[in-house]
Amino acid sequence: MIYKQYTTPESAEQPLIVEAPTGTGKSLGYTLPFAYITQRYDRQVVIATDTVLLQTQLMDQTIPLLNRMLPFSVHAEVVKGSRHYLDLTRFKTSLDEPERSKQSQLIRLRLLVWLTQTTTGDLDELHLRNDPPYLSAVCHRGLDSLSTSDPFYEDDFLRRLYQRLKYTQFIIVNHAFLIQHAAYFGDTFQRPYLVVDEAQHLADYALSTQRQKFDFQVTLNATRHLIEQLNPDNQFGLATVVQEAPFGEQLQTMRTWLFEFDRQLDALSGHLIQQFQQQFGGKFTTPYKEILLETADWQSFLTQRAGLLEQLDILVDKLATTLTALSQDFYAQTDRWLKSDEERFMGFETSLTKLVTVWQTFSTIRQTPTQESNGAGAYLYWLTISDDRTHIMVTSNLMTVQGFLSQQVYSHFQAPTFTGATLFSSNRSQYLYDQLDLNRDEVKMRRLKSDFNFDTQAKLYISNDAPDIHDDDAYHEYLVKTLLKLLETVNRPTLVLFNSLETISAVYSKLTAAIRQQDRLILAQGISGSKEKLIKRFMDEDNAVLMGAASFWEGIDLPQEQLQLLVIARLPFDSPERVETKVQFARLKAAGKNPFYNLSLPKATLRLRQGIGRLIRTRQDYGAVVVLDSRLVTRHYGQTILKTLPESLPVMTATVPQLTADIAKFFKNHQTKVQP
Repeated sequence: MIYKQYTTPESAEQPLIVEAPTGTGKSLGYTLPFAYITQRYDRQVVIATDTVLLQTQLMDQTIPLLNRMLPFSVHAEVVKGSRHYLDLTRFKTSLDEPERSKQSQLIRLRLLVWLTQTTTGDLDELHLRNDPPYLSAVCHRGLDSLSTSDPFYEDDFLRRLYQRLKYTQFIIVNHAFLIQHAAYFGDTFQRPYLVVDEAQHLADYALSTQRQKFDFQVTLNATRHLIEQLNPDNQFGLATVVQEAPFGEQLQTMRTWLFEFDRQLDALSGHLIQQFQQQFGGKFTTPYKEILLETADWQSFLTQRAGLLEQLDILVDKLATTLTALSQDFYAQTDRWLKSDEERFMGFETSLTKLVTVWQTFSTIRQTPTQESNGAGAYLYWLTISDDRTHIMVTSNLMTVQGFLSQQVYSHFQAPTFTGATLFSSNRSQYLYDQLDLNRDEVKMRRLKSDFNFDTQAKLYISNDAPDIHDDDAYHEYLVKTLLKLLETVNRPTLVLFNSLETISAVYSKLTAAIRQQDRLILAQGISGSKEKLIKRFMDEDNAVLMGAASFWEGIDLPQEQLQLLVIARLPFDSPERVETKVQFARLKAAGKNPFYNLSLPKATLRLRQGIGRLIRTRQDYGAVVVLDSRLVTRHYGQTILKTLPESLPVMTATVPQLTADIAKFFKNHQTKVQP
């Protein structure tokens, strides 16, 4: 199918969408034909997938399997953002500096040993947790930061990686990297082929990569920290140790500018709060509130405060220019300074550089287009303010991917191929085409059938006695009672999917009060540790209960007996109170479309399909899905959702006691049992 698509002149310029359910060999299904295509046309293939983990799986599992099948060999390279790679020069410099942190000392030793083994310089190979601060001092800052005079220039990991790309057939990146570097691939490799795996996520990454946020309070705090570093009375500050001319005078001049920057930025924050205080309303019910800014109001504010903004721009420019000159002079006279002096100066330099970068972010927000033009897209703006009106943030984000993906990404490649296990909310839905910025009439689409035997491997249970979904207290009580009954009846690995961390917290506290941890391990996102830690602990137990939201709806692979009961607490509709959702609703209404049927419903349907997809991962899996949201059977749109599920999946609708009894029979009928 893929080979014919891109070797036939009539269809070669036509995008292709293939929905390939779990178990169909999706990765091999597209790499195999593209291996022959790249061999025939001598053109690279860029594969963009959702996460770094999926990049690794493609490289370590799919490509070796592909090479065992082919009569010729293919080569692949994984490419990540520059910060994922070690900068040898920065690492060498760090070794010459004293390090008081025991953690950093241990990481240094690990890096030294690892350098005798690695061929990529990819820091992810170390599997370090929580992104230790030391890595920010030794990670790569990009090819633009390299100099041919660098002693490690020839051995630089990132430079050598990009050299190898010229000779590789498959270049494996993630979605965010694709969006940010599409032009590079198009210019360097003369419009290579493009495969977007897990394509349902591409729009989200396009929006998130374009998001810019400026936090006034954080920036003011950083400014005041710099001012204190330059305080002559601070015995631990930079001004105390670097007093000689011309350094002392320059530092005090910079301190004066920082004082003025702090004063004017604080004034700008106050003006912003005052300008929009009526829109924030009265008493807050949450610690923070978001308000959408009308484009005209935002532009009016910028115009009114143009003089103040210009003064702040001038101050930042002065600070940046002076810092560059000061740094050159300082490092040219290293014999004058103690190691401790150099450390303090480097700390100041890093902090001030970050301040300049943060202000540049605010400048970007001020300059983002408010109207769609040449594929640049239109942006929306919103304010986030604390309930005491002291902490305010301004954010800009791309309003829609329409026009953006087609012109800023796809135009740099041959007609792309999009694939994923769960792409469509229905055959007729326009949702996916809108999300991928595609013209439906110009796209070839194919939906493959799953070869799982859902009629024997799984069963869907829907409760019809749930209370009103909008009555939080009653619904939380219902969830707790139902989960206790299910867990008492079914002593098997259980995943419970929620829509919010708040609901998880409310249910978790009552469940753990009723169930002893030594009897049944209950894990909760936001409470029991990181996602990786939760999944590992869940897999190590025979009958653990894992409660998660957001990312737990997909991207979790728990085959065979690692997951047998899946509970969906609530249909996964987005909150209509989110700023982005309000804007998307308004755009659809303006276009004469129904926001619920064109956005909310298809999005929730896809997420539900993805959630249910956590249960059956192989032909040996079996398990039950329980949906504790009666809207699936009481609302007309429930039938629309159910029609998107596998036709052979058995469905039972009943009260919780009736469902529980049938679930017990379901598991009893399967030979494999988990011992309590």
